Amino acid sequence: MNTITLSDTRARAEIAVAEGGRVQHLVDLVSGRELLYQRTPPEVVLTDFATGCPGGWVELFPNDSPWSSHPDHGRLWSTSFDVLEHASRGVVLEAHLVDPPVRVVRCYELLDSTRRGLRIETNLRALGNTGPFLWASHPMLAVSEGWRIDLERDAVESDSELPGRFQPTTRLDEGQRERALIVPAPNQGWSEVLYASRSHQARVSSPDRSRTTRVAWDEDFLRHLWIVTISGELDLDLCLLFEPCTSRPYRLEEAVDLGEAVSLGEGEERAWWTEVESLDAVA
Repeated sequence: MNTITLSDTRARAEIAVAEGGRVQHLVDLVSGRELLYQRTPPEVVLTDFATGCPGGWVELFPNDSPWSSHPDHGRLWSTSFDVLEHASRGVVLEAHLVDPPVRVVRCYELLDSTRRGLRIETNLRALGNTGPFLWASHPMLAVSEGWRIDLERDAVESDSELPGRFQPTTRLDEGQRERALIVPAPNQGWSEVLYASRSHQARVSSPDRSRTTRVAWDEDFLRHLWIVTISGELDLDLCLLFEPCTSRPYRLEEAVDLGEAVSLGEGEERAWWTEVESLDAVA
């Protein structure tokens, strides 16, 4: 089974089981809106994320940018999962990796009857010493120019290598934050990575606030938020990502140097959750 569809009267999710358990579509059936960014690449290439990425929502593990023997965006996004349980509103998937040696179990479930979205609960068990890693949830969100980002925390800092509209490694002042939290015009030819910490949710809304996507996560494990905006680069345009992650820099070698990388010994486990939800106004 390559694709599983979960649905009820309020939401529909389509999951590519053989392609990293990617949530390809998440649709609010009440407003009719697709929450996830969609792209049609020449072909889905499971060895090159930038070339073959079709959009949607994946997980990054054990790295983001290439590191050691691990490819761009890690290994999990291209791993085939097995189906352990399947019902109309939920599915449980399992995968094993050799490097790092881990078992990953992911439970996907549509949110309860008063909400419209999807929750993923993840359990990671080390089958040997993992070495250093990061884990980032990677929902690519569908937005348009002028949409506004709302954060729980005011402190936002730019990345050293992909600062986008700002100077590298800068804590943004009030005016800069105002610029950063508005989705830019398309086709600007840059990518921007900003960091916020100790939050558990972020939202992005249309200018009239009639359409809103909320991403929420378990901040005990995913302690940092990456805010990634791509405008006309890597064949992606007006793509926004809220990426809750275990470490702040997306470059794992820097996370190791800063003591931000996670590692597990054989038999150790971690469990956490992430949600993507529509808060669209209903007539």
